[in-house]
Amino acid sequence: MVVVTGATGHIGNVLVRELLDKGYRVKAIILPGENTQSIDDLVGIEKVEGNILDVDFLRTAFKAEKIVYHLAGLVDITPDNTDLLYRVNVDGTKNVVQACLDEKVKKLAYVSSSEARYAPSGNIMDESCGFDPARVEYPYQKSKALATQAVLDGIKKGLNAVIISPTGVIGPYDYKPSILGNLIIKVTKLKFLPIIKGSYDFVDVRDVAHGIILACENKKSSGKNYIISGGRISVTNLLNLVKDEAGKKPLNVNIPYKVAKWVSTIPIFRKKIPELTPQSIDILQTTYHISHEKARKELGYRPRNILETIRDTYLWFKKKGMAY
Repeated sequence: MVVVTGATGHIGNVLVRELLDKGYRVKAIILPGENTQSIDDLVGIEKVEGNILDVDFLRTAFKAEKIVYHLAGLVDITPDNTDLLYRVNVDGTKNVVQACLDEKVKKLAYVSSSEARYAPSGNIMDESCGFDPARVEYPYQKSKALATQAVLDGIKKGLNAVIISPTGVIGPYDYKPSILGNLIIKVTKLKFLPIIKGSYDFVDVRDVAHGIILACENKKSSGKNYIISGGRISVTNLLNLVKDEAGKKPLNVNIPYKVAKWVSTIPIFRKKIPELTPQSIDILQTTYHISHEKARKELGYRPRNILETIRDTYLWFKKKGMAY
């Protein structure tokens, strides 16, 4: 049996599905009272309630288990929940690392984020761009960089671990839904679609889950870290693909960068447009290519075409009655 923390999240529930398809039995760690809709239809899992902030609980959950996939964390790109962000992402990961060491877990696969890496000096971000909280700007980035450093510290103490860094995750089985998922849903409902010019690397959640398993199962991945990316696409082109799939024609309204950045600092707008934050706006202004070449060469990782991702994501939301 393998353990998955954060099993109900977007990446988490898709990872659980893939693990089950591969014949694994899964122990899914969930918060007490957490909505488990995303995994309720799955057979072959054991749901265990607990909190990663409780290291004694983790020791019990990991006892006699060989593999731990640590995905539990808080994704918050607003400046509103910094204390909780650090407690969950940093302290929680430190607890996971300690419990893995104490219980002599065979391997830990930790899911970090490409945003935890500092920006490249050139036009390509790869694994040479490390994790330094002093070189990233926003709280979420810093929390993930610190959490990743906790895993690296565990590796120095003898922990067998691999670190996986996805880019912007998009795809089906997005129950919450995520920030990107909400944006896709809005495309099908709005008559006017505000767009901030820019682009980023987006990757299918199913490719992320597959990449995580490839990294964990690879015997030579111990102590390494891998970027799991898809491909760079502009926001305009991404949303136009959604419009084509949905058969909708909302009018694109371009918002200048400075206006968007100013609006993103106003609390009332942050509540109404959660995807509009200073961090998200700045991310879209980056121009470097995020390379998954290392994962391709060493793991055999191959991401799918973004068009397939958009189509499957829209159809999934439509099936769930969340998009039109």
